[in-house]
Amino acid sequence: MKTVREVGLKNISSPKDITKLAKTGNKKAISVYKIIGNYLGLGLINIIKKFKPDIIVIGGGISGAGEFILNPARKTIKNIKIVKTKLGENAGAIGAAIL
Repeated sequence: MKTVREVGLKNISSPKDITKLAKTGNKKAISVYKIIGNYLGLGLINIIKKFKPDIIVIGGGISGAGEFILNPARKTIKNIKIVKTKLGENAGAIGAAIL
C-alpha cells in the first residue's frame, strides 16, 4: 500500500479497489500498476534466469489487474511471453484441490 500512498490515492482498502479505479481510467491507479508491474518484471527476471521457462503464467489475486500489471512486466522482461491464467483468482485454490 506504500505505492498507493505515494501516488496519492485515498480510500483504498484492497487491490480490487485499485483495479476498479484503473478500469475507469484513473491515472493514479494506472500508475500504481505500472510501478508494481515493473517490480513484478524485475522479480520474474530472477526466476527466468534460474529456471529458463518458455512462458510465465500469472494467476491468483494479482491476475485481476490484467493488462494494467502485465504490460509493464512485459516491458521489463521483453524476452518471455507472460500471460494471465484462464483460472483467474482461483488458480491457486484449484491447483491445490487437484493436487
